[in-house]
Amino acid sequence: HRDLHSFPTRRSSDLYAATKLAAQFFGTGMLALGLLLWFAKEVTQENLQKGMAIALMVGAAAGLIITAVGTTSNILRSNGWIAMLVYLLFGLVYAYLVFMKPRAEAV
Repeated sequence: HRDLHSFPTRRSSDLYAATKLAAQFFGTGMLALGLLLWFAKEVTQENLQKGMAIALMVGAAAGLIITAVGTTSNILRSNGWIAMLVYLLFGLVYAYLVFMKPRAEAV
């Protein structure tokens, strides 16, 4: 019985710090993505636009899956639902750009 108490346990403050750090990583990733898209807004080559949209859609889908697994297994707690919503929203926008956006006619 005494040996069980000799193992260090995680305190809730350690878990909060880990969650806060994960949220900061998520935020910096979103910042980098936003900056990349801002500077790429003038890209006119259609194949490059479509390739970027496919890559972003796959990334959003992967992020949604990983976040859903973390949220449903109670690793991310209730904060994970917000990240899932963000990934879902971005994924839907990217899917629209890849599959449904009407092409502009050349004049």
